[in-house]
Amino acid sequence: MIRIVAGELGGRRLRTPAGLSTRPTSERVRESLFNILGPIPDGAIVWDLCAGSGALGIEALSRGAGQALFVDQDASACRVLRRNLQDLGLVDRSKVIEAPLGRFLASQQRTSSGVDLLLADPPYASGELARLLDFLAQHGAACLRMGAQVVIETDVRQKGELAIGARRGPLLCTDVRRYGDTVLLFWQRSADCA
Repeated sequence: MIRIVAGELGGRRLRTPAGLSTRPTSERVRESLFNILGPIPDGAIVWDLCAGSGALGIEALSRGAGQALFVDQDASACRVLRRNLQDLGLVDRSKVIEAPLGRFLASQQRTSSGVDLLLADPPYASGELARLLDFLAQHGAACLRMGAQVVIETDVRQKGELAIGARRGPLLCTDVRRYGDTVLLFWQRSADCA
């Protein structure tokens, strides 16, 4: 079990899926991530992709987000996630979709969702990081609100050449942080990105 770091649910515990198919973001990394983001706007709409236990999206809800959409392809992870949401009284502020990331993204290509914060922790070495960045480059203007923030957790070996100032469609990389082998990539939807 891990715990929620801060907000209205700070200190509450979360179940995590058994086995090695998911790796929950550590409390230290989550705390740093949300400290860098700053206050979550009240009522913000959040996507938590490759959600696992839902720790990232639940942390956002605890800190003031209004709604969260959780996506994961692993059935056991989705069961644990639904139980976490039930235990924390967050069912009415959340939706869980059990689907591969690629299928979910394809279903969103023509959708204007108005997402304020997108959090993603794709499996390392799966190719999902590149797929997500390609999707955001092509469709980010439709699904992300102006100024929306995107945080992607990856492995130092998967980060490649991504660095502050990198551009992908409407996104600008604003920060890159390393915690051991874990790397957080911070992006923002910007009007001046092509």
